[in-house]
Amino acid sequence: MSRLIAFIFLLNLISSSGFAQRLSNLENEEFKEAVSDLRELEKSFGYNDYSLVEPLSELANLQTTMGSYVEANRSIDRAIQLIRRTGGLYTRDQLPYLRQKIENLATSGDWGNTRDQMEHINWFYLSKSNVTDASLVNDLLHLSGMDLGGGYGGVWLWQRGAFGGGGGGGGGGG
Repeated sequence: MSRLIAFIFLLNLISSSGFAQRLSNLENEEFKEAVSDLRELEKSFGYNDYSLVEPLSELANLQTTMGSYVEANRSIDRAIQLIRRTGGLYTRDQLPYLRQKIENLATSGDWGNTRDQMEHINWFYLSKSNVTDASLVNDLLHLSGMDLGGGYGGVWLWQRGAFGGGGGGGGGGG
């Protein structure tokens, strides 16, 4: 009986708004620190320096965790632009960040843009990447798995009438 009471108390504690508030405060502190670190790097190295790529990616991860998907996309886009500025428009160095953007879009439920980005990265691999290696196969398999998730999400949204009751939108899974 005492275990049951302790378990119920623990569940109540976890579900309490105070606990949620403490988690939110922790996320906000991490976010503020990440923004502050990024600003310091910008002051030291300039707004367009390649050294900002990783901090921008980490900031995007925090923004995604906080549900700020649009801001996360902006951070990822900026990182990608810095990579392209240094390595050229078709540099393979941008691939992890393109995948990060796709994952953020999928997490946000934006299946249309997820599909567009997946088509872009597929085009990039097939048209502009001169190297065929294990990472290509792994990335295409990963994207394929995400496409299935998007398809199910799109079907679910369509069934729920989120797209005006018609059959379109939502990025089917094929």
